[in-house]
Amino acid sequence: MVQLNFDANQVAPNTGYEPVPEGWYNVAITESEIKPTKDGEGAYLQLKTSIIDGPHTGKPIFVRLSIQNKNQQAVDIAYGELSAICHVTGVYQIGDSSQLHGIPFQLRVIVTPPKDGRDAGNEVKGYRDARGNEPGKGGGMSQGGGRPSNFGGQPQNQGQPQNN
Repeated sequence: MVQLNFDANQVAPNTGYEPVPEGWYNVAITESEIKPTKDGEGAYLQLKTSIIDGPHTGKPIFVRLSIQNKNQQAVDIAYGELSAICHVTGVYQIGDSSQLHGIPFQLRVIVTPPKDGRDAGNEVKGYRDARGNEPGKGGGMSQGGGRPSNFGGQPQNQGQPQNN
């Protein structure tokens, strides 16, 4: 048994997860951790991003990168995505995943249909920096990461999904 001192009147109830509509969103990574794969023979880096503006502010979108896997192609894809994230955040050398936390960038998400008893969800299909530049084409991001010099006003898509 676990002793709890909890008052549900003080916390809004979780009403479930609804995927966000497809489009581009301004996000920042808020948490990161290594998790074992279901078969226990590999691991993935899970990055929890949160939408930072617009009608879906605060909604999480997860990026899962299979960085340890028997399938080398899965690992190569994961490191390619991690490189894209590094380029759009301006953090090119990572000693700890927390170096990526709090830096705004954009994600393109799609809605995945329900399958095998799972509800509909979101999947990440692209990355851009906070100005809307594709990975490696932004210029102007600092080598150590951080906010681009023009960040702070309304970002390009103002948090609304764009169907590009």
